[in-house]
Amino acid sequence: MTPLAVWWLTALLLGLAAFPLTFALFGRLHDRGYGLSKALALLLVGYAVWLLSYSGVPMLRLTIVLMVGVLVAAGGYAAYRQRRELRAFLKAEWPSLLAMEGVFLLTFALWGAVRLYDPHISGTEKPMDFGFMNAALRSERFPPQDMWLSGFSISYYYFGYVIMAMVTRLTDVPSAEGYNLALALIPALVASGTCGIVFSLVRGSGGSRRRAIAFGALGVVLFLLISNLAGALEFMRARGLGAVEFWRWIGIKGLEGPASDPSWAPRDFWWWWRSTRLIDTVASGQSLDYTITEFPFFSFLLGDMHPHVMALPFGLIVVGLALNLLRGDTPLSVDGLARRPFVLLAMCLAIGAMGFLNSWDLPAYGAVFAIAALLHGHLLRDTPGVTPPRIIGGLALVFLGAIVLYLPFYLHFNSQASGILPVRGPGTRLLHYMLFWGVLLFLGASLLARRAWEAWRERPAPWRELRLYLLAAFGLFLVWIPVEFVRSVLDSRTNEAIWGAILSRFINVLPMSLLVAAGIFALVRLLASRRERRDDLFALMLVTLGFGLTLVPELFFLKDFFGSRMNTMFKVYYQAWALLAVGSAYALHALTGPQGFRAPAARYLWTGAGVLLLAASLYYPVAAIPDKTRNFAGAPTLNGLAYVHDRQPAEYEAIVWLQSNVRNAPVILEAVGNDYTEYGRISGSTGLPTLLEWPGHELQWRGSSGPLAGRREAVEEIYKTEDSAQARKLLALYNVEYVYVGQRERQTYGEAGLAKFGAFMDRVWEKD
Repeated sequence: MTPLAVWWLTALLLGLAAFPLTFALFGRLHDRGYGLSKALALLLVGYAVWLLSYSGVPMLRLTIVLMVGVLVAAGGYAAYRQRRELRAFLKAEWPSLLAMEGVFLLTFALWGAVRLYDPHISGTEKPMDFGFMNAALRSERFPPQDMWLSGFSISYYYFGYVIMAMVTRLTDVPSAEGYNLALALIPALVASGTCGIVFSLVRGSGGSRRRAIAFGALGVVLFLLISNLAGALEFMRARGLGAVEFWRWIGIKGLEGPASDPSWAPRDFWWWWRSTRLIDTVASGQSLDYTITEFPFFSFLLGDMHPHVMALPFGLIVVGLALNLLRGDTPLSVDGLARRPFVLLAMCLAIGAMGFLNSWDLPAYGAVFAIAALLHGHLLRDTPGVTPPRIIGGLALVFLGAIVLYLPFYLHFNSQASGILPVRGPGTRLLHYMLFWGVLLFLGASLLARRAWEAWRERPAPWRELRLYLLAAFGLFLVWIPVEFVRSVLDSRTNEAIWGAILSRFINVLPMSLLVAAGIFALVRLLASRRERRDDLFALMLVTLGFGLTLVPELFFLKDFFGSRMNTMFKVYYQAWALLAVGSAYALHALTGPQGFRAPAARYLWTGAGVLLLAASLYYPVAAIPDKTRNFAGAPTLNGLAYVHDRQPAEYEAIVWLQSNVRNAPVILEAVGNDYTEYGRISGSTGLPTLLEWPGHELQWRGSSGPLAGRREAVEEIYKTEDSAQARKLLALYNVEYVYVGQRERQTYGEAGLAKFGAFMDRVWEKD
C-alpha cells in the first residue's frame, strides 16, 4: 500500500474505534460525533502517549500500538453497552456517515495530490516545523529536546508535533514523508469535523438529510477552500483591469497597477503570498501597520505545519461539545459533572488541549464553550436548582481540569509574552476588512441583520435596552479609552492628540462593534422568546463571537518579540475564520430556507451577491494550486527531502545514515546560520540537538538571549581552532558527541581547523 493509503486507512480505523465513544459523548448531535471521531481518537491516543513519556516510557511504536489497543477496547466496550441504539443509528444514518467519509477522503486526496507535487521541506518555516516533529520522534521522553538549542527542551506549544510524529511512527513511514502526509491529514480532519457540525445544525433546525449533507459540504468549502477577496483583485490585475488611481486607492503592496501583459492567472513569483498581507496602511510604499492575516487554504498551500494549523480539527471538538451541551437538558454543574466523569474528562481533555496545541486558541475556544454553557443555563432557568452560581461552578471545574490535565506542559513552558498593550497607530481600513472577510462577512452579517430585524419587528427595543447592547458591544473600546489615556498622558501627548486618537479609534471599531451589537440583540431576544431554536442560537453565538474576535487587534495586542499587533491579528483572525466559517454555512442554510428572505426581490439580490462573492473567493485556489505545484510537473513524491537528494546527494545520505544508526539524542555539531536559511538542516532533519540554529527564532521562543549566549562563538572556535585541546574542551563543555563537516561548515569556517578532528575523534561516515 502507498503511504497515502496507509494514512487514510489508519485514520479511518482510528475513527471507527473511537466512534462508540463519540456516540455516547455527542448524544445530542445528529451525526453522534462521527465527523469528530478521527480527531478525538488522535487526541486520546496522543494524550496517553505524551503523558506516559513523563513516566519514562518512550514513544516507541509498541507504546503507541498498546494505547491504540486501549482505545479499541474502550470503543468496543462502549459499542457493546450501546449496541441496540448504535445498530439502529447506523441503519438509519449510514448514507450520512458515508457522505462524511467521502468528504474526508476527497479532502485528503486533494491535499495529498498537492503534497505529492510540492513536497519540499524548505523555505519559510517548514524546516522549523520539521525539526520539531523530528525532535518529538527522537526524544526519549517529553518535553522533547530543542533540536536547535541543545540541553534545553522545546519552549513552544508542541502537542501537534507529538500527535503527527505519533502517527508517523505508528505507520512506520520516514519523517520526511510523514510531514507531508500530516499536511494532507489535517485538512481532511477539519473537513470531517466541519461537515459533521454543520450537518447537525441543519438537521436540528428542521433541514432534510440531503440538505444537511449539502450544507455540511458547503461548510467545508467555506472553511478550507475559499480565500479572501485578494484573489479577485489578483485576477483583475492579471487581466490588466483598473486604473492606477484605483489600485492606489486599494492600497495593497505589490498591487500598484494593472499588469502590462494580460493573462488569466498572475505571473508574479508567489503572487498568492500577498493575500495574507492585505490589511496594511501604506504610505510612500512603506508599511505603517504590517500585519499577517492567514486563512486555512493559504496555510495548507504554503505547507508550514504550524501549531495554529494543527489545532484546527481539535478546536472543532470543543465546538461540537459546546453544541452538544447547548442542546441538552442537563445543566453544567459540579454535581452533574461528578455523575458523568466521562463527559467531564472529555471536556477537560479537549479544552485543555487547545492551550497545548496553540495557546492562542484556548481563550477563543474556551469562550465558545463558556458562552454556550451560560446560554444553556439561561434556557433551563425554570428548572429547579439551575442557578448562575452552579453554572459558573461547573465551568470553573472544567477549566481547572483543563489546566491540571496538561500541567506538565505548563511547568516547562516559558512564554515570550510580557503583557497587553493598547493599539496605537493606524487601524484596519474598512475596505481592507471587507476584502479580507469577503463572503464570510456577507453571510455572517446577513444572519445577524436578519435575526436582529426579525426581533425588532416583533418588538422594537426602547433606547434604554439598546444602550445595554451597545455598551456590551463597545465594552472593549471603553476599556481601551482609559488605558490609552493614561499611557498618552505619561507620554506627554497633548489633549488634542489624545482626543483625536480616541475619535479615530472609535470610527475604526464602529462597523465591527455594530455587528457585535446586532448579534447580542438577536441572541438576547431569541433567549427571551423561549422558542426552541437552539441551532439558531448557537450559530448566532459563533458569528457574533467571530466578529467580536476581530475587534481585539483593533484595540489591544499581546506584547511580544515583534512589539506590534502583527502576531495578535494573525492568531485572532485565524480563530475568527473557523467560527465564522461554521456559522456562515448555517447562515446560508437558514437564509435560503423558510426563515430566510421572503420578498422575491430581496432574495434574488442577496443570492446574486452571495454567488458573486463565492465565485470571487474560489478563483484564488483554482489559480494558486497550479502555481504552487508548478502545474503538477515533475515526478510525484512525498519525500520532503527529495530536493536534498537531487542537489546534494552526499548530505542526503548523511542524514539517512544518522537517522538509521544514531540512537537516542546525542548532541551533534554543525555550522550556525541565520533564520530562514539551509543552516540547521542536519539537526532539523534528524531531531539530533545541536548547539544553536536560527537564533532569531530561539529568541522569539524564549524571550531572552541568555540561553544563546556564547554558543555561536563556541561553534566557530571549535571548527576554526587548530588547537585540539581547546576543541576537545569546548566539545566536552557542550556534551557534543558528533561533529558534522559539510559544505556549509567549510564555507563558513574554512578548511584550516578541520584536520584536527581526525586526531582525537572516530570518523564514522564519509562521502565526497
